[in-house]
Amino acid sequence: MVDAAAGLLARLRRLHRDITLVWADGGYTGGLVGWCRDKLALTLEIVKRTDGMEGSWCCRGGCTVVTAAPTRLAA
Repeated sequence: MVDAAAGLLARLRRLHRDITLVWADGGYTGGLVGWCRDKLALTLEIVKRTDGMEGSWCCRGGCTVVTAAPTRLAA
């Protein structure tokens, strides 16, 4: 899963240089956070989700975060 996320984040950074912060759930901990910082100059922030939380939610600043399977996003 981390390999798929790394490819997706690299593509995101290449296509949208103005995005500097990405949120991910706890499944993306470990070396991915440092890799994003060191290789992509991108901040990957891990967000703790509560048990019944799914789909999309609103964050500060009015943006909408939509969750999807990495394979679906990488298409």
